[in-house]
Amino acid sequence: MLSQLPAGITPIYTRIMDQVLASGDERSTVYIKAILQAMIAAFRPLMLPELAVAAGLPKKYHHNNHVLGEYVEQCGSMVTVRERQAHFVHLSAKIYLRQAQFIHLTARIHILENGRESIVSHDLRAEHRNIAVHCFQYVCNELQRSSHSRDSSPSISKIRKTSDAVKREKGDIALLEYPMLFWMDHARDAPDDIAERFDVNEGFFHTNSTERQIWFSAYWAKTNAEGENCPGAFTGLHLAAYAGLSWLLLKLLDSDYASDIHARDLWAISLYCGLLKMDTTRRSDFFWSEGLMSLRGIMKGDGAILGSQQRACSHYAAALG
Repeated sequence: MLSQLPAGITPIYTRIMDQVLASGDERSTVYIKAILQAMIAAFRPLMLPELAVAAGLPKKYHHNNHVLGEYVEQCGSMVTVRERQAHFVHLSAKIYLRQAQFIHLTARIHILENGRESIVSHDLRAEHRNIAVHCFQYVCNELQRSSHSRDSSPSISKIRKTSDAVKREKGDIALLEYPMLFWMDHARDAPDDIAERFDVNEGFFHTNSTERQIWFSAYWAKTNAEGENCPGAFTGLHLAAYAGLSWLLLKLLDSDYASDIHARDLWAISLYCGLLKMDTTRRSDFFWSEGLMSLRGIMKGDGAILGSQQRACSHYAAALG
């Protein structure tokens, strides 16, 4: 609550934000709001190129640190840049922006009952949805662009936080760290309408998608101990189960992809039900029990899981009683 901030700081922040939001044109205000929203919802401080992706800024700015720095500067004294990484000047600034209400936001997003507006939604779910979509699209676009420009399948040689030029071997890709590693976490915290923003007919979700396997191999290497073997075949259903994205599981089962389901995909459903507890996934028993509850909820809900998929899920759910 704003009342819990240090005495005298709220009017200072209000004056800063009034100046920030009233001084720019509509496009600048949209960018400023997007930057602040991404910084508030992000799981760690973002390098400028990562911030550009998470905030959904135009692609032409993703690798232009000068322009990105100028947009961050337009956030006024609320934000500072240290070694090309954006930070709030103080934790109190982030708390203020989460709670404050304004009367003249040019680009209206979250309008409150009293007619005022807030920078972010009350639970940040809308912001998590937007970041998930932006980061996922970045991953897909970069992998598609790289694969289309090479004769052979590329590999990810470096996951990086900056957009600095790096020396790479032919066929290698260097991708920004945050969108690569955190799009699933944001998707998990997003509202259900995120499903409308994902097209499961994209190449990333195809049964034998090279793009998905390249991404997952890099993700696995970054998030697991050295020596832990990455699964050799990781389908879209495996991904939905691993990430705990029930909306994605439903969408895959309700799409043309369902006709390609085979024995190894049933592993994904059993994983989601909680029958298979792999130490390498680092998931707790609570996660698996929640996964089972979600799947049972899906089965009792709109009936989207049909035919052999429904029988498979019923079999595994029944096995757990």
